[in-house]
Amino acid sequence: MVNASKVLIDNCVDGLSDIMEPARKSFKIGWGDQVIEDYIVGYRRKAPRDANETWMQDQIECLPTIARLGKEKSLQFFTYNELIMEAWRRPGSFPANIVGRLFSEIEFEHVDAAVERSRIFSGDMGTHIDGAAMIDFCRFLIGLDLEGFFSRPKLCSRFPDRELDNLRDIGRFRELCDGLSDSQLRDAFHLWTGEVNSIDFFLTTDKKFIRVMTETKRINLPCMPVSPTSLLQYLGVSDRDPFPFKHDQFYRIDGRPE
Repeated sequence: MVNASKVLIDNCVDGLSDIMEPARKSFKIGWGDQVIEDYIVGYRRKAPRDANETWMQDQIECLPTIARLGKEKSLQFFTYNELIMEAWRRPGSFPANIVGRLFSEIEFEHVDAAVERSRIFSGDMGTHIDGAAMIDFCRFLIGLDLEGFFSRPKLCSRFPDRELDNLRDIGRFRELCDGLSDSQLRDAFHLWTGEVNSIDFFLTTDKKFIRVMTETKRINLPCMPVSPTSLLQYLGVSDRDPFPFKHDQFYRIDGRPE
């Protein structure tokens, strides 16, 4: 565990790790002089991506290996409130499948946000979890008047020392956000949170975000944004584990093949 690489898991990766989808299978049973047909509800493995999505399919095929490394404690998985709330908004996140969720047996450790949004914008919870509200918060931080903020002792008293230190270093968040589109600001905040928590990697399948952070901007990144394929390359892992469920096989709701 001492040498485990620390990984902050983006919601797009967590969503892809759910490799099964609801399905049903017909069956027939004799009842007296009748044959009754009905259906069993269960799961099938999701179909591979189309030929024009080979990069994304390659990322998905890395996930069983990454899941095993997490179970073996070679990787240590992390999350935090903003990612948890993003997951609530993700289509298909509820009701959650237990069967076929590659990360379901792995305990994610919780870290604190670089700056906890609710200390500034409390309001209604329904508004708080809205994606646009998070972008507004990022814009607020980018434009923050530090002198004015720290001249208000009552406001500052809401924040623990650690977050106040991060606010004093708000220039780092501005550096991460420089040149990004509004839609990428949330990922920059995730990256900043990973950085201040000494996490090694931010695992995502947002190829544009990875490219702009690692190729276009050319800045120091203690928490490296990586795709699943790149993460395995960094770890020196070349062999990939097979998926735990077969294609074209029906599985009952308890995960047993039918």
